[in-house]
Amino acid sequence: MPLLVAVRLSAQVTAISNTGQTYVTALATGKLTSGEGAHAFSFTTGATDWTFSGITLSINGSGPSSQGFSVSLYSGMGVSGPTGLETALSGNTAPRPAGAYSYTPVAQTGLLANTTYWVVTMAPTSPLNQPIAVNATSSTAEDAGGFAGWSIGDQRFYSTNGGISWTAASSGLVPQFSVQVAAIPEIPTGALVAGLAAFAVSGWRRVSKHRSRARV
Repeated sequence: MPLLVAVRLSAQVTAISNTGQTYVTALATGKLTSGEGAHAFSFTTGATDWTFSGITLSINGSGPSSQGFSVSLYSGMGVSGPTGLETALSGNTAPRPAGAYSYTPVAQTGLLANTTYWVVTMAPTSPLNQPIAVNATSSTAEDAGGFAGWSIGDQRFYSTNGGISWTAASSGLVPQFSVQVAAIPEIPTGALVAGLAAFAVSGWRRVSKHRSRARV
């Protein structure tokens, strides 16, 4: 008999955001005459582990034929590109008109405490000069109300060849986004005790039944 225990789930909340900072320009993701743009930007967690619920991006808009916009979460980033894929994210692949667009993990993903994660945006199948534009700010501040110990990275990487090689940006522009999380599922103590008791009774009954048959 399987042990069934109730699990308490928490509603998702925003852990960190910079969408309230002053907009400066938009960063193009996709094919341009000058090359195929892709971007990587980061956030760092605080002192507690969390379940990752998703990313909300501030999008300036996209071309009428834009498509193939993808968002992924990685654990590492450098000039050789992102490393340690945590999860791909699901969401609108042609985000228009301008607005806030949410992207959620395709598989349950945990965020470890005091760890930096990288968000990577690409659009390899978008037509030429039909990019997706992500809003950016020159501010290095985060919005008020963020979790203690969390931060948004000041350093951004970009690629102009579809992710073959990457460069650390010197412009000081940071994409505008927020990170949503939920508490790691918690097993209520009462439910755990009740579940273990039910499991023990079930086992005792099976043993007693077996012994009764053995006497016949």
